[in-house]
Amino acid sequence: MAATIALVAILQNATGFNLFSLTILFVIPAGAIICGMAGASGFYIACHQTHFHPARWMLLAFVGLAAMTNLAIYYCEYLMLVLPNGERASEIVGFAEYLNIYLSNQTLRVGRGGTAQIDAGSWGYWLAAIHFIGFVAGGWLVYDHLKRSVGCFDCGQYLRRRGKRERYFATDEDVNVYFGQLFSHAYDSAEFGRIAASGTPKVGKTPAWFVSSRLHS
Repeated sequence: MAATIALVAILQNATGFNLFSLTILFVIPAGAIICGMAGASGFYIACHQTHFHPARWMLLAFVGLAAMTNLAIYYCEYLMLVLPNGERASEIVGFAEYLNIYLSNQTLRVGRGGTAQIDAGSWGYWLAAIHFIGFVAGGWLVYDHLKRSVGCFDCGQYLRRRGKRERYFATDEDVNVYFGQLFSHAYDSAEFGRIAASGTPKVGKTPAWFVSSRLHS
């Protein structure tokens, strides 16, 4: 979260470009979603390292952290902003007033290279709301990906994908025979590994069965 805030704030003050303001067709907050995901990535890494499977209530933590990242970026930019006369904005106005001025005086850059500019005016608050939703969506996407990660719930471990094989079968009986042979051996046996690693060539142009297998451990 801290790295995301610092990166966006430094980029904003150095170039005038706010990464999380990147929007596609004015309504898809692509930059905010990316920043929201980055802000919640710390939880994701921590869960994987500790093999912690988050409960549903932790969705609030992921979303909340992403939303806090949005507000923290504004505050960090506020603290870093130096006016042309050398004074810091934080020494002249409070954060609430700064945010009001900032949101109501935004300029939209449109087109390739951002050559065309449009004053957002009061629409700046709606843009801010869209960006906030983007941050929240980014946090939710990180949580959703973590929930979908393959894991062994008996041993409490997340699993890594070790291999993938695609097989084609002419009949359903061929499918049953293949997997019957595979699972007749112990998972950690050499024979299981040999059969699992083998592929089945495509039979004709339209095989009756296509099976994609993924091995995790």
